[in-house]
Amino acid sequence: MPRFWWLKALLVVLFLATALAWRVGWWPFNAPGFPDASAPQQVCPAPSAQGQPAPAALPYNPAGPAYTGPGPHPIVVVDRVWVDRQLLAGGQLPYSQSGGDELTGLHLPEQWRSAALENTPAEQGYGSQNRSEVQLVACVYYAALGAEERMCKYYGSAVLLHSATYTVVVRAARTAREVATFDLASRFVSTERREPEFIGCPKLNPPSSTRSDRTMPPVNAEFRDALRPLVEQSRPG
Repeated sequence: MPRFWWLKALLVVLFLATALAWRVGWWPFNAPGFPDASAPQQVCPAPSAQGQPAPAALPYNPAGPAYTGPGPHPIVVVDRVWVDRQLLAGGQLPYSQSGGDELTGLHLPEQWRSAALENTPAEQGYGSQNRSEVQLVACVYYAALGAEERMCKYYGSAVLLHSATYTVVVRAARTAREVATFDLASRFVSTERREPEFIGCPKLNPPSSTRSDRTMPPVNAEFRDALRPLVEQSRPG
């Protein structure tokens, strides 16, 4: 009998046990209190098709802290464009978002965030979060494209920016209860000094030298102002 046959047998048993654990959904790192990668889609469900009932929102983290006590209450932003690009008005968002600069986007103040931990793709771009500490989830939906457009040029690249309207649904992370809903509209603002015809173009790093289309994100200050009372004010127990 070959030497170390028992070691080979042990490796085979470990491999089969690991495969079985993965198959049935058990894994020590998936302990209660840490939501899986589908959590953003669950707490921020896709808009319902016309004439269809709205899908139910599921808790982001049922084992997490309640939305009570003094602020700030840790919050995470879930941008639906990372999931399916579905518009509330029907159809699909035809363009990706342009990204934001210091004036535009969905960025949160550092003091509103929880301790750092890797996010799921839908949560990227707005600061790392420890999802076990989050009390609020801001679900950002694209309501519709606007009529205003702005052609911006960046070192040989041309980007046609389209205005858009957004609906933000804020939910309690522990229960998925809707806390507030508000609407935002993108505006063309910029701190860069440009020729008059390019005023309002945000700072971008276009991926290529060809012309492309993007949607304009909301003004970051307006996004934060709408969230501030929800995040910073004390909540009764």
